[in-house]
Amino acid sequence: MYIGSMAARLLHRLVSVYSPTFMEDSAARLLLEEALAMGFDRAYIDPVGNVRLVKEPPGGGEPGERIALVSHIDTVPGWVEPQLVGGDVVRGRGAVDAKAPLAAMTVAASLYEPRERIVEVVAAVGEEGPSHGAWYLVEREGWRTHATIIGEPTNTTKVAIGYRGGCRVRVTCLGEPGHSSSPWLYQSACSLAVRVYHVAEELSAPGVQGYTLTVTRLACGEGGNVVAEEATVEIDARIPIGRDEADLLNTLREHLPPQCSVAKASERCLPPVRVPVSSPAPRALIRGLLSQGIRAQPVIKAGTSDMNILYRVSGSIAAYGPGRSELSHTRYEETTAAELEIAVKTYLEALRHLDQA
Repeated sequence: MYIGSMAARLLHRLVSVYSPTFMEDSAARLLLEEALAMGFDRAYIDPVGNVRLVKEPPGGGEPGERIALVSHIDTVPGWVEPQLVGGDVVRGRGAVDAKAPLAAMTVAASLYEPRERIVEVVAAVGEEGPSHGAWYLVEREGWRTHATIIGEPTNTTKVAIGYRGGCRVRVTCLGEPGHSSSPWLYQSACSLAVRVYHVAEELSAPGVQGYTLTVTRLACGEGGNVVAEEATVEIDARIPIGRDEADLLNTLREHLPPQCSVAKASERCLPPVRVPVSSPAPRALIRGLLSQGIRAQPVIKAGTSDMNILYRVSGSIAAYGPGRSELSHTRYEETTAAELEIAVKTYLEALRHLDQA
């Protein structure tokens, strides 16, 4: 349990610092301070705010041959009081998503001595927002890897080989204003917005095989005694594997009332991603779990992550991490030292396999 306790201590320190998207600086400096005491060859914060922790092989290694362990240091908003219960259970905002994988990755990399390839831990900023940390690696730095492991909670015994895509869209509905004493004479934009809400529900399917369309904001009218002229509905959309943003927008247009139009509300939409379970990164993680007597379950995740961005610059990629994913973004986030220990050992075995592959 020693390495699990090391990771639990680091995790408790990390969740004790509030770090929602765009407010990661204090947590980043804390992680940097911890890493400098853990034996990394280089540790620094890059221009966009990502924490970069590097271990180098005896010969120095080629940058494009690096093995990357990438998690994120930001969280969703909302303070949850941090607790370390009995030295074994860490609670607080980010204790699952995703400071638990980040803590386990940091401990694993600090204990590993590379043979052939550079090992780099990236604590990315902005994953819960615009993913500017990951986009910086891809677009500004020209970053490349031999293999990438994304640190996201996968219930400790599962390996994610895919994620649905994601896109935020805005539906605008135009009604006909009139006096509120005779609403039957006019078309209220509010009633159109309600119809859009029901369309989103009807097009959503449970699981990962279909779309999930979640209305996150609905606004209509100006109040007073006027029937609403305009309404907006914002939707967080998840795109199944095999579809793209054009499919999403066309599907919505086919089902919306004719008075309503749809457009992207975010600058980028993330395409879904899926990799073969036999490729090096998922195979290495599966081996890491099997070495502990755990039979891994490959899964497709319902949401999105930085894997949707970094797969395009990774020779191989998969996601894995400790913590129950159903606790992500809740007031009940917690991860145990036992889960962290399994994760550290899994990352260590995966590093050994990928370093020699």
